[in-house]
Amino acid sequence: MAPFELPRALTIQHVEDLMKQLDALPAEQDLALDGQAVELVDALGVQLLLALRKRQQQGGHGFTLQQPSEALREALNDLGLADALQH
Repeated sequence: MAPFELPRALTIQHVEDLMKQLDALPAEQDLALDGQAVELVDALGVQLLLALRKRQQQGGHGFTLQQPSEALREALNDLGLADALQH
């Protein structure tokens, strides 16, 4: 399966819609997210990514964040989570 492309905005205004899209994906497989288009990120957007990683791990499935944009990398760094989504 091709990576799921994250939207331009990963913010509180968009997290609910994004979660609905992600919940519609098949649950019993690895999840790869493509973060290259992300331009706006807030703490709730990062929290969503962390929750997705946890859900995947608890289900015994892989989680990868591919090509995080500079904005996404900066948000992770600012929150002290630079390494959290890379493992």
